[in-house]
Amino acid sequence: MPSRSRSNSGESSREIPSGSSSSRGDLKKWLTVLALVLILTAGYIFRDHFSTSVMPPPPRMQGETTQSFRYARMISEGIPIPDVDSLVMHPEGMTTSENSIFEEYVAGLTHRITGGDFDSFIRFFCLLFPLLALPPLYLWMRSCGYGRMAALSGAAIYVFIRPALLRTRGESFYRETFTLPVLVTLGWLIDSSLNRQGKGRRGFTVEMGAAVALFVALASWKVTPFITTFLFLYLVWRRHRSGDVPTSLRLALGASALLAAVVLPHLRHDGFFLSPTAVLALFLLVPSFGGLIYPLAASVLAAASVFLGTGSTGHVGSVVLAKIR
Repeated sequence: MPSRSRSNSGESSREIPSGSSSSRGDLKKWLTVLALVLILTAGYIFRDHFSTSVMPPPPRMQGETTQSFRYARMISEGIPIPDVDSLVMHPEGMTTSENSIFEEYVAGLTHRITGGDFDSFIRFFCLLFPLLALPPLYLWMRSCGYGRMAALSGAAIYVFIRPALLRTRGESFYRETFTLPVLVTLGWLIDSSLNRQGKGRRGFTVEMGAAVALFVALASWKVTPFITTFLFLYLVWRRHRSGDVPTSLRLALGASALLAAVVLPHLRHDGFFLSPTAVLALFLLVPSFGGLIYPLAASVLAAASVFLGTGSTGHVGSVVLAKIR
């Protein structure tokens, strides 16, 4: 009997560390969430102070941001955006479907729910929304193998460095105000899939999430196709060299890009089907062939499509070339 009692006592002592380890793991997760919330809150306070006391923005919105502001307010007030806006590019007017109008719906519908002064809301929205890139940036760094403290430090650096502040001072309704967190989320999900961190149902969720994030990014910012070109080019070459790009991931991303080309009016107007992104999306969808011929053909055809001058990447490429010159 005494020996059995000692045995049971030993079993109990072995079980305690397991529960204790689980509790410590949960505690670390909650502390991480708390740290992210505190960094985000501190970042908002810092950016608000920076934009009012350190480097105040111009007193009014400029350029196309005034158009975004106006459309968001119209949506908040329940006024439909006209097919042709006669107040833009007067007297002919502008066909609104030729522009990427997405964040205006997010901001306008949100304000319709929250109410309050619209000007103050837009300033709050433009200051806060870019900071939502903080959680996926942390998760992306964790996916790359960084520890908790390193990932938290990297996310905090993004919140406070000056280049990240200049276009997020709340004065203008830039496209990247909304799209930046979406692009960071896309990067995290793709990296998680490439690192095989999700299997079965979780892996499917990660890859479908990447496809949705890509579609939203393409819908909300005309610069996204330019960025996506380099992303797809990387995936094509990685598929050739390492062969570790999950089939479900490349199919999801390729299908998402081509679906966007069909569904989104501004991409149709810009000739997205003839853009480098669409060319590379097709190569992600088809089986690999001919060894080195596969990535070389994709690269050459994508480069050739640049000279077609389609609006989806042409205007961004022109700006880059002008800067280089």
